[in-house]
Amino acid sequence: MHKIISIIIITLLMMSCSSTNTSPYLTSEPIISPKKLDTYWLSTNNIQPLKYMSLSQRKALSGSTVIIKAEYLIDSNGDVFDVEILESNVGTSFSSLVAKSLQSRAFSPSSINTNRQPVVTQSLLTFVCD
Repeated sequence: MHKIISIIIITLLMMSCSSTNTSPYLTSEPIISPKKLDTYWLSTNNIQPLKYMSLSQRKALSGSTVIIKAEYLIDSNGDVFDVEILESNVGTSFSSLVAKSLQSRAFSPSSINTNRQPVVTQSLLTFVCD
């Protein structure tokens, strides 16, 4: 019985350690729309929204070029929060996939961003759907 309880406790502890943050960690007030994002943060993984598309969405957008303007916060840990789609040339279903893919991205601080300054930035994203 003690082994089972120990296993459950260890499992719960491991799960809590691996959970993602639900709110941004900010070491200072974010800089709004820096002139060059790479002065502060460098993308370490670029998750494409096409990864999240269903087969019917792929067929509907086949041959299309999707252009979306999004605004988001990169917190002091390099995590993305508060994604807002500002403009889009497609429906909201694909826009929500873009928001999901942005939230899955991670950033590392640039060599001069030693204090991990958070930023609110905008990106113009272009996707070609095959």
